[in-house]
Amino acid sequence: MGVRAAKGAWLALWMWIAVAAVQAEEATSVHDLGQVSTHALDLGRNLIADRDPSAPAPDVPDVTDLLDEVTVTATLSPLRLRETTSSLSILKSSDFELKGARQLGEALRGVPGVVSNQFGPGQSALGSYFIRGLPTTSTALLLDGRSINNINQENVDLAELPVFDIERVEILKGGATLLYGSTAVGGVINVISRRPPKTWEAATSVNFGSYGYSDYNVRFGGPLTENFRVSAFAKTFNSNNDYFYQVERPGATLTGINPFGEVNSSSFGLDWDWDIDARTSLSSRSYYRKGIRGLGLFSLVDTREAVPVLEDDGTTQTLPADQLGLNDAITRRLRIDYFGTALTLNHKLGAGEDSNLEVRFGYDRGFTTETEVLDGLAREEGTADVSVLNFRALHNWQISPGYNLTYGFDFIREYGDSFRLQLAPPPEGEPEGGRPRPTYQAGVNRPSFFALNTLKLTDNLTTTLGFRQTFSSSYNATVARSDSSSFDPSVGLIWQATPEFTLRSSFSRVYKTPNFNDLFGSGEVLGNPQLLPESGSTYDIGFDWQPTPTVSVRGAYFVNDIQNLTSYNLVGPDGASPEDDALIARGFEPNDIVRVNFPRVHFSGFELSFDWRFSPGWDFFATETYTDARVNQGFKAEIDQSQYPLVPFHSGQIGVAYSTPDNLRVALIANLQGLRSVDPYHIGPGFAQLPDPNGNPIPQIAYLPPGSLLPGYFTLDLTFHLPLNPRLALNGLVSNLTNLAYERFYGNGAPPINFVLGLEANF
Repeated sequence: MGVRAAKGAWLALWMWIAVAAVQAEEATSVHDLGQVSTHALDLGRNLIADRDPSAPAPDVPDVTDLLDEVTVTATLSPLRLRETTSSLSILKSSDFELKGARQLGEALRGVPGVVSNQFGPGQSALGSYFIRGLPTTSTALLLDGRSINNINQENVDLAELPVFDIERVEILKGGATLLYGSTAVGGVINVISRRPPKTWEAATSVNFGSYGYSDYNVRFGGPLTENFRVSAFAKTFNSNNDYFYQVERPGATLTGINPFGEVNSSSFGLDWDWDIDARTSLSSRSYYRKGIRGLGLFSLVDTREAVPVLEDDGTTQTLPADQLGLNDAITRRLRIDYFGTALTLNHKLGAGEDSNLEVRFGYDRGFTTETEVLDGLAREEGTADVSVLNFRALHNWQISPGYNLTYGFDFIREYGDSFRLQLAPPPEGEPEGGRPRPTYQAGVNRPSFFALNTLKLTDNLTTTLGFRQTFSSSYNATVARSDSSSFDPSVGLIWQATPEFTLRSSFSRVYKTPNFNDLFGSGEVLGNPQLLPESGSTYDIGFDWQPTPTVSVRGAYFVNDIQNLTSYNLVGPDGASPEDDALIARGFEPNDIVRVNFPRVHFSGFELSFDWRFSPGWDFFATETYTDARVNQGFKAEIDQSQYPLVPFHSGQIGVAYSTPDNLRVALIANLQGLRSVDPYHIGPGFAQLPDPNGNPIPQIAYLPPGSLLPGYFTLDLTFHLPLNPRLALNGLVSNLTNLAYERFYGNGAPPINFVLGLEANF
């Protein structure tokens, strides 16, 4: 009865809002948010893409434009950045050039509220991202509004998304499960690709750099008919990442050549747009990605040749670290083979521009294989074959100039197979050495309904009210489980206090059901069929201040309180703890890395950005993100009250840039990372089991106990974009100009000074 009463109260409130908005229509003098439809936004993007490449590029816009960028990620309806109640950051092509970014991970560096470790030489599986402290597995990565990381969030690789084919990126920070479902507990990164152009054009780029870095891109497209346009994209990327590293530990300096860090990947895309008539359009977005890369979660080599080992008879002998398996974790390889396609229909209802229907069908499939290389031989450790079918029906309705209603229905079908290498003796006739056998076969349907109301209360005051109803779901699986339904409301408020100063605030309840890999994943990180859903709340309050046309200051304070956050545990020896013993009783083994729930994690902090055009062509910018990611209660007590693994307390950028109207750009950027927590449960093996009756572990030479903090670091980068003629430009990036030796994140030494140099041509 309580849930029904709550739903009834929400419906009654919305009916009152609608009536009030209609009654106030004549008296309210506000900007009509519905006059720009999603289809019109697409046309606007095409106009930008269709600019004559031979014409001089416009100068970098005044800072004013930073607050006037049209956005749809925050509300699924057209709004200006200054009119959203959510905290949102936008990256454009000029930002990519400014940072010397070749792929999405590099572009995200310095975005307030986002910490991205994946950039440049040496990028690895852990070089992912956090949004306000929440990890990749609790955030949504979207391609043109559609989630592409739910087939395997654990192994999402931002390097597979080149900025060469991206128009812009919108980063929505804070709980976004209302509009984007359970993957968006911490926020959303929405990658908006370039639309097929109205005139034929082509572009290509070639980049080379340190440590075997090579990057090739090509894009072309145009109209096949007056109403039908196509575009295609291809990219190949390779890097050896065999650089020298130096990492400090108490009483020791660890040095070596980064092992097994090579990356080989290719990405392809095919898009088309069809304007069926003046009010109806159909579009398709398809991609194919494949690659192989090192999966060294902890890639510092233990070089000890004489490690003391206690034998059963009480004697001691010494053995090399390699023989004890202390370096096994750095020999893994990850192979991916991903494919996805989506078909989207947009139709304007009625005779005006105030009602738009969107219907989208999507299919994604990801095949992931992990192997271990020992003595020069590759052994398959585990595979996962996951498919996701998704359907969305969305109606965006501008009921009156002051009232917009967005509502829709999502249906996701998630299914797949997961395999682990079984070391038991194989049946007669099968080869020795283990064989892959199906461990899990599972499928689940996930339906949900959502609605969001945006109401202009006065000329300078806007509120949003919404909810998502996630319906219960049950797995048809080897291991039976079900997830309960959840009703999660959201509310936001934005107040334009003065023409120069705006206050905004939002609150959301969030809910995430474990996905296939959370429950049944194989390989380096094992799934756990007994995981609980994540739930909790996110809150922020922020401001936008533009004291002059050339100065912009944005800031926000945020709080995320999450229960049962999906994280990791390194299973200790039998008898090490009741929690480890419970996992061992369920079939896991010591040194397994297993997904578990952290009962409560509290994230709080603030983010700031400052932009100043202090002279024609000259810009100064600075960002800062402070995050206290407090593990109030972890899976085991030893991690309680520590910083959540790998999340730095401080992260930011300071830089100065110069640009000219003909698109010359030069920037000097300082990157800052404050104290960062170690990740004792992602070190794998971390400990080797001694063959003595007591089962004493041998620690890795680079191991640090839970709660330890790595020192911060400061690096300096130089980037430039130099037009050689109207169609050809030279791009360059020199990273770590000070040649600093540092640990980028736990267990991964960073490269010394390195460079990338390339040519980009437009036709």
